[in-house]
Amino acid sequence: MDDDDLDLNEKNVVGSIDRSIVNFGLVIVALVPTYFHLIFSPRKMVPLLRGEAIDGRQGLRLGPGITFIFTILVLLGVGFLFRNIGSPELVGVEPGEDSSGMRSAVAEGNLWRSIVLSLPFYFMALFFGVVVHVSHLVAQKHTDIAQAIGIGLYVFSTLVLLIVPFGISLETIASETVRTGVLLVVFLVGFFAVLPWQLFSFSRHAFQNSAPAAAAVTALCLVLIFIALIGFGVLVAVLM
Repeated sequence: MDDDDLDLNEKNVVGSIDRSIVNFGLVIVALVPTYFHLIFSPRKMVPLLRGEAIDGRQGLRLGPGITFIFTILVLLGVGFLFRNIGSPELVGVEPGEDSSGMRSAVAEGNLWRSIVLSLPFYFMALFFGVVVHVSHLVAQKHTDIAQAIGIGLYVFSTLVLLIVPFGISLETIASETVRTGVLLVVFLVGFFAVLPWQLFSFSRHAFQNSAPAAAAVTALCLVLIFIALIGFGVLVAVLM
């Protein structure tokens, strides 16, 4: 191999690293616009539902998979930042107690164990997508399983973003009464305002269902998701 070949290979490596850093920065910058559209204008996210965008995004809108991953990273980041704030009683761990949950893994800086303990979030998001797909099938309305999975990742990411960081941060700095009140308000807004709006918009614009059909499917989805969230809440309480 001559000097020109070595120089070319070095440029390719440097260029790859440079592109990776730039793309990572773009993803971080795109988080806020993505969450904004998911909450206020879900239909603008429809072109990304199948996860077919070459670089995982369109402009400053992220695809469902990368949105989910970075939502979990935000969750882990918040958990790490608040790991030492507040008393042991507030964080739910008695002095000297050896906890094996996600909070313990984050506090210890154990990245891989934190990721493994985050897997239930992914499976729950997939379950949300299946619920969306099955609800449309039951109502005999148009659906698509690939897009339904994307919807599941989007809506679950939004719920996690709205609820879990509040729960972690308030758990360490607020009393139980204040924490419960704030989380209840956030949950009600998320479940009875943001989530129905998202499901309706995706059904209406992704599957081209009529407004009455989209509303009926949304109601069915909410019932099934509410039941699932109860079970998931118990699971998160154990893991955290």
